Amino acid sequence: MLIKSFPAGPWATNCYLVANEANSECIIIDPGFESLSGIKRIAEQFGLHPVATLLTHGHMDHVWSVVPLCKEHNIAAYLHSDDEWMVNEPEKAYLVLSITFILIGFSLISNFFYGNKSYLMFVVTFLFIKVIISFGNSSFEYFGEICKGIY
Repeated sequence: MLIKSFPAGPWATNCYLVANEANSECIIIDPGFESLSGIKRIAEQFGLHPVATLLTHGHMDHVWSVVPLCKEHNIAAYLHSDDEWMVNEPEKAYLVLSITFILIGFSLISNFFYGNKSYLMFVVTFLFIKVIISFGNSSFEYFGEICKGIY
């Protein structure tokens, strides 16, 4: 078994090339941002020929290069259906990620200034992340209903 990986892009997302042996077909896992040159380098070094790509989840740091990679090698990409919306509507996925980071940052700042009194922001942040993961495309509607129940 041949498994080669490298950290791709500014988020250092691990991208993998997996094959039975050198000079054979391989599967590429998580071709993230700025991963194409690393994929090409490893494929040439070990004589690998991509036959498919596997996306562990739909976050942009894991799927950024999937379209050009699949077009270049005429291969399919496999992703769990619950995450398709993140690839089909990347602007919404980016918005969800941004809001999540803002809430986490606000929680940490609140905790720093107000101590344990800011536990509510931790609860809201946790619920938001849980809702995003659980419900995908309809997350905003569910999150709104949960927030109404908190206050």
